[in-house]
Amino acid sequence: MAIGASDNQFALDLQGLQRLKQKAALDPEKQLAQAAQQFEALFLQQMVKSMRDAIPRADLLDSNQSRFYQSLADQQLAQHVAGRGVGLAEQLISQLSPQIGGSSDLATAFGGAPRTLGARQALPVTAPDTIAGAVERQADWNKDAFLQRLSGPAREASERSGLPQELLLAQAALETGWGRYRISTADGADSHNLFGIKAGTGWRGDTTDIVTHEYVDGERVRQVDRFRVYDSYADAFADHGRLLTENPRYAAVAAAPDGQNAARALQASGYATDPAYAEKLIAIMEGLRGTLVASHAERSDVRS
Repeated sequence: MAIGASDNQFALDLQGLQRLKQKAALDPEKQLAQAAQQFEALFLQQMVKSMRDAIPRADLLDSNQSRFYQSLADQQLAQHVAGRGVGLAEQLISQLSPQIGGSSDLATAFGGAPRTLGARQALPVTAPDTIAGAVERQADWNKDAFLQRLSGPAREASERSGLPQELLLAQAALETGWGRYRISTADGADSHNLFGIKAGTGWRGDTTDIVTHEYVDGERVRQVDRFRVYDSYADAFADHGRLLTENPRYAAVAAAPDGQNAARALQASGYATDPAYAEKLIAIMEGLRGTLVASHAERSDVRS
């Protein structure tokens, strides 16, 4: 691995992990190499520590202070060596990089709990199965394509529901990896289900069955769930908006004064089991702020 950010990073940078988590929430694939380097650095640090523990210590030079400063030096050495690479990071990247038909889940790889809608729903995984539907990777989607295709439907849903547009977009981005992953139907068509909403007994529309993994009593359990199928992304945003505004459980979300408070209210209402769900949404919304402001300005110029 070529020299990267880890090579020049200070080992005692206490905010480094938090920055990495926020960036991973926005674009997990792009931050995979950085996370793999950090893991490699931790592995090397433990290896050096074990080696030093095996060396007899001289009473004359040994003290708590010398051990402390030696550990700091070893941390920095491990960070430096990991930046240059010893091969472990490459193996991690190879194992965790998403492959169509594979079982990788980058959100889980970065430490996030499965995102949930309601008490027990988990995001589908990309495991092959004989079930009718599947979760597929879309090669032509990225952040720019996501915003170009979904900003309009999100804005319309926001105007109807009163929910912040940036919150709706942030949720869709987090659930789909900026549109890179979609729930498909039996014939391979797009279900347009941006939010991973299950069909439920009251749903009268089309559905698709998907293999999911959920945590029950601390154990990861494989099961099959039925998800809603929409005719368009606009329908998905509209249905999601109705869920948040008509269900009393999410009353605090609809009443929130802005997107950040709405995100925190969403997590407090039990929408997701991921303890960092609200912070991930807020990080995405902060990244969207300039883009949405520019978009509103362009529409105002057109109307004038």
